Amino acid sequence: MGPQSGVQILTNRIRQMLEREPHFAVYETDLARVWPVTDKDRLQKIREFAKDNGWQVKIQNLGVVAIFSKPKPKIIVPAVK
Repeated sequence: MGPQSGVQILTNRIRQMLEREPHFAVYETDLARVWPVTDKDRLQKIREFAKDNGWQVKIQNLGVVAIFSKPKPKIIVPAVK
C-alpha cells in the first residue's frame, strides 16, 4: 500500500477521534497541509470535506481552528391526533 495523502491522513485522524469524543479540533498547521491558506475556496472545501464524511464543522477564527463533530441525531416526534 502506498503513502497516504494529507487528506487521507486527516480523515483517518478525525474519524478515530470522533469514535471516542463528540468533537475534534483541527488547528491551522494541520488544515494548511490539506487546504493552503492562499486557496480562495478554502472555507468551502473544508465544509465539503466535513459533509462528504458525514460530519459537521464549525470554523472558528479561520486560519486558527476547525471543529469537526458527529451530527446530532434527529429526533422525530410523532404527530398527535
